[in-house]
Amino acid sequence: AGIESTVGMGIYAQGLSSLFDLAKVQSAEHPQGHAVMLVDQYRSAPEITDFIGETFYDGQLRPAVDSSTFILPQGAKAGIDWVDVGGYPERSPDGGWLNRAEAQAIARHVKRLLVDEAYDGSVGIVTPFNAQAGALKRAIWADVPEPRRAAANLKVGTVDSFQGEQRMLMIFSPVAAGTNGHDAARFLMRDRRRVNVAISRAQAVLLVFGDLAFARKCNVSTLRQLAARATEPRRHAGDAEAGSLWELRLKSALERAGLDPQPQYPVLGRRLDFALFAGDVKLDVEVDGRRWHTDIDGNRKTDDVFRDAQLRGAGWRVLRFWVSELDQNMEKCVERIKRELE
Repeated sequence: AGIESTVGMGIYAQGLSSLFDLAKVQSAEHPQGHAVMLVDQYRSAPEITDFIGETFYDGQLRPAVDSSTFILPQGAKAGIDWVDVGGYPERSPDGGWLNRAEAQAIARHVKRLLVDEAYDGSVGIVTPFNAQAGALKRAIWADVPEPRRAAANLKVGTVDSFQGEQRMLMIFSPVAAGTNGHDAARFLMRDRRRVNVAISRAQAVLLVFGDLAFARKCNVSTLRQLAARATEPRRHAGDAEAGSLWELRLKSALERAGLDPQPQYPVLGRRLDFALFAGDVKLDVEVDGRRWHTDIDGNRKTDDVFRDAQLRGAGWRVLRFWVSELDQNMEKCVERIKRELE
C-alpha cells in the first residue's frame, strides 16, 4: 500500500508512493543518506523480471532465480502469456468495476488446471477491483472443490492483498476492455505501482486474461507494454547460438572431441556460454575477452566472481577460458574440459 499522509509527510500522496519511493526522496533531501538499489531478483522467471526491470526500474533489475524449482502447468513455458478475452466492464454497487467474461474465462481455466490436470503448483489471481475479485471467487468456488483450492494455495484478491506474497502461477484480470474500457483503465493509469505489484507476484508464469485489442491501444502505457511483451516475438541478446567467433571455434573443437556442448544454456536467470553434462556433473564453460571481463585494474570483474559463486552454490562446476588461451592451445583447453567432466 502507499504511504498515508501524516504529520510531516503531507507531500507524499497515498497510492503514488511506496516505502522505497519515500526512502529515495528522503535520501535526496538528506545528503548523508544513500539509496541502494538491490538489483538481483530471486523470485520471477527471467522474462518476467526483464519486463519489470525495463518498465518500472530503468532496466536495473537482474534475474537471479533458480528456474529448476519452477512447477509449470502442462504445455506452459516460464514467462508472460496472454489469453484474449472480450467482454466489457460493468459498474458495481461499490463504485468499482467487474468484467463477467474475464471472470468466467478465468474460472474455466482454473477448473481445467486444478481439477482436470491436477496442477500442483501454487496459484494466485489478482485484479485491481474488489467487485471483480468477488465475481472470480464465486465462479471458481462453484467449480473447484475446496481440497484442490487448498492444495494450490489458491488466493483471489486485489493487488494490495498480494503485497509480500508470491505464487508459481499468477493470473491477472485487468477488467478494462471494449469500447467503454477507458473508464476502468483510469484506475491503473493513476497508479502504475499496482500493475508492478500484480506482475511481480509471479514466480514461473504470469497469465493475463484480457481484451488484447483494447490493451494494445489503451492509454495505460504499462498495459500496452504488457500486451506487447506477452504476444510479440522478442529477440534476446543471448538467443543466438555461440555468438562469438571463439565460442564457435570452441564448440566445433568440443564436438570433434565427442562432447555435446549446449550453447546459451539458461540457468539461475542467466545464460551460460556452454553447458556440458556427464552423469552428475554439470559444467559451465565460459569464453571471456579481457576487454569485457576485466576492471580498470586488470582484475576479473566482480560480476563474474559473484555469478560463478552462485553457480557453484547450485551444484555447477565452472571453467573460464580467456580468448588468448583458446588461441594459443585449443587442444589443451578441450582436454581440461574433458577432465573436469570425469
